[in-house]
Amino acid sequence: MGRPLLRRTKVRMLAGFVLVPPTIGLLTFVGFLLLHSLRVLPYSGGLVDPTGAAASVALAVGILAFLVTVAGALPGVLWLAGRGPLRLRQLLALGAALGNVPLLLIIVGATLVNLAAGTLERGRGLYDLDGTVVRVLIGVVCGTAGAATFWLVAVRGTELDEHDAAHDSHTGDRHASLGTR
Repeated sequence: MGRPLLRRTKVRMLAGFVLVPPTIGLLTFVGFLLLHSLRVLPYSGGLVDPTGAAASVALAVGILAFLVTVAGALPGVLWLAGRGPLRLRQLLALGAALGNVPLLLIIVGATLVNLAAGTLERGRGLYDLDGTVVRVLIGVVCGTAGAATFWLVAVRGTELDEHDAAHDSHTGDRHASLGTR
């Protein structure tokens, strides 16, 4: 069995997980205001307080990001770390997938509510195709931004990093390349 992770790596991992939700919330806040100023939101002209609306949406997304981080990203990253060095592309793919979990849950929940109420109509979904594509892209952007934040804070330059693992394998440190130091 390999050596445990260094204490500083554990602290960096904790910091990375803690920073993901506020990073996604901040990205949502800025993105909402940008989309509002470009008048691409369907309700852009009717908002009395766009900053307040952006803050509300950002808070809600931040809460969802916390839940997805705890229930999805934490076990996903631990599983990936057990398999070897953490690669940025792996974390970005995990983030893109997890970024869409809230949308999936909303669609499934709304469908079940409409089904139970007898208001579900055949051929009508919760969103039209354009709306679904936009929401999926938002999930991908938020998820990959969270994953990139985690990688920068928790992985880059530690024994979990694929580049450090490659260096360690050349120097003969097998345990570091497994991410178990």
